[in-house]
Amino acid sequence: MKAIQLSFYLILFLCSAITVNAQNNSCCGVNDVTELDFLSPYIGNCNYEAIYGFVQDGQEYIYVVADGLCENSDGTFTAIADIENVLFDCEGNIICYEGGEGPQDTQCSFNAYDVSSYVTPSNLKWAYEASSCCGVDDVTELEFLSPYIGNCNYEAIYGFVQDGQEYIYVVADGLCENSDGTFTAIADIENVLFDCEGNIICYEGGEGPQNIQCSFNGYDVSSYLIPANLKWAYEATSYCGVNDVTELDFLSRYLDDCNYESIYSFVLNGEEYIYVVADGYCEYADGTISEIADIPNILYNCQGTIICIDGGEGPEGLQCSFYDIDVSPYLTPANQKWEYKTPTCCGVDDITDLDFLAPFIDNCEYEAIYGFELDGQEYIYVVADGFCEYPDGTISVTSDLGNILFDCEGNFICAVGGFTTPEAQCSFQGIDVTPFIKIENLKWVYKDPILVSPKVYLQGAYVNAPDNLMRDNLRANGLIPLNEPYTGLPDFNGSGENINLFVLETTGANAIVDWVYIDLYKTDGSIAGSRSALLQRDGDIVDVNGSYPVAFYLPEDEYSIRIRHRNHLSVSSQNAFGLNSAISTTIDFNTVEIFGANAMVEMPNAVKAMWGSANAGQVVFQGPGNIPNAVFFDVLTAPGNTSSTSNYIYEGEYKFTDLDMNGEIIFQGANNDVNFTFFTILQHPENTLLSPNFIIYEQNY
Repeated sequence: MKAIQLSFYLILFLCSAITVNAQNNSCCGVNDVTELDFLSPYIGNCNYEAIYGFVQDGQEYIYVVADGLCENSDGTFTAIADIENVLFDCEGNIICYEGGEGPQDTQCSFNAYDVSSYVTPSNLKWAYEASSCCGVDDVTELEFLSPYIGNCNYEAIYGFVQDGQEYIYVVADGLCENSDGTFTAIADIENVLFDCEGNIICYEGGEGPQNIQCSFNGYDVSSYLIPANLKWAYEATSYCGVNDVTELDFLSRYLDDCNYESIYSFVLNGEEYIYVVADGYCEYADGTISEIADIPNILYNCQGTIICIDGGEGPEGLQCSFYDIDVSPYLTPANQKWEYKTPTCCGVDDITDLDFLAPFIDNCEYEAIYGFELDGQEYIYVVADGFCEYPDGTISVTSDLGNILFDCEGNFICAVGGFTTPEAQCSFQGIDVTPFIKIENLKWVYKDPILVSPKVYLQGAYVNAPDNLMRDNLRANGLIPLNEPYTGLPDFNGSGENINLFVLETTGANAIVDWVYIDLYKTDGSIAGSRSALLQRDGDIVDVNGSYPVAFYLPEDEYSIRIRHRNHLSVSSQNAFGLNSAISTTIDFNTVEIFGANAMVEMPNAVKAMWGSANAGQVVFQGPGNIPNAVFFDVLTAPGNTSSTSNYIYEGEYKFTDLDMNGEIIFQGANNDVNFTFFTILQHPENTLLSPNFIIYEQNY
């Protein structure tokens, strides 16, 4: 379901480029900026591409953005880089300009107005709708494209402007599913670049000679292949001869069965397969729970014959790995055909059916509702929003509203925060709901989650890496836990995220290195939200499905971000970033300004990484709390070290004393973890005396 949700967010963002923003449509007292008379010269004007509305220092503004290239109605183009962006107040008074040919003292930057951080999708109120493509509103009207429209061999058609000239680019599909269910590899069919008259400009790929290739002729179209330029896309045909996997009889035993969570369909070596994924944790309709980690994933062909299994209790000869079949690269949202629906909550399929929750549903003051079981009893937990923007544009701080815990009959159990007596507080009654406030228990949200895509490196996994990527020894050795490791660790508040085993089967740059922990900070310095996520070899931090941006169910706002890890010093951004639900914000700790001095270690290849060898917020080689002692005692007390030797190699455990994250804890010998700590201390820029008792401290807000 998360795959479906994220696709929806992306579609919503694309749609928002041609409509008034749906989530926050009130602006300067109107629901549509087209109602503001002073903006009429800009609405529908090709010279102006977008209008934003936002609040800065308690004052609401309108910002009109000029277009750098304007396509006129007659098909000609006019460069308008010298037209300035304009900042208005709600009365239509011009505050300042940005860019253009105006004098310096009229520039927003000169007048200390920095609007760049507010030009985000969530603040977009209107956007100029791109004009037609090659003189038509629909590329299906261009006769020279008729051989490609609806043709399985061609998957997409783009339209764009390059150097003032408009082009059509037809993209070939690398694998074509024919109407009879067979597949044809068509990697040798070339992409074609046309002008608007249908003349072929050049080809890309295929078997044609070099001199007709676009690259040979100086045409590089790669940067134009973006969603905004997509004019037509081929819709994939059915799979295994049906339009819905529920039509395949051999799959009936899995549908709506709690033991199985999803079904995928994909083509591998020209053959189509169905892959059924087992759920590692099954909650039945009657409320009982069964651990079913030993149920295997099953690979079928389209006739319902079992090809092989992954995991479970079956013998090695049945395992897909035994047959050298690796399905992990195909377990993508695009290939997901069915997903098990979560069980009911308090006897209903949708909490909007619970009458006592009606005051909270679609109420700006309440942002989320959770359902979970505590001590055998099912509860509903309503979370208040600390910042509420009403449809009329007014804003109310509602931090004094308490979160409320109900039973399934709607009886008030207790509250967390807000104006209530101490006796009404959940803490007074010994009820702690924090372990249950996690994504899988989320039943309703007022707003879509905000999305963030952090990027960071860990010193322990980067050292001795054979390439510019971190090592994934923990994953390769099967040591990364399926449940986040931060619950129960000091100074962490683990939020219960878990992953499916197939996420750890991905190899290459997107292979998982380890779990990390993310804190988002409000501008007042308090923590707005925290959760665990996954770190890939290339430094990308992704959600628990192994590929999506990390989702936080928090209001769209500006947040600073801190990344933590169980044996590395945390790193925090110096500045806040505007996070929204329409598109993920990338925060690369290799390039952004970091809080503190020397808060990251300089690695080869111009990479900055989080300091390794950390414990309890510091790196200590000599003195109280030193790392070598921890390594020594872990090795000495290892279950397999029956002779209690200090040079024993402790393998197969996921522990913080595996400082270089290679799956081995070594006190003495080659690649030992003690030396790793020693040289970490020695290379710190502030350790000018090369003292072994120098301490590296974590630097937090």
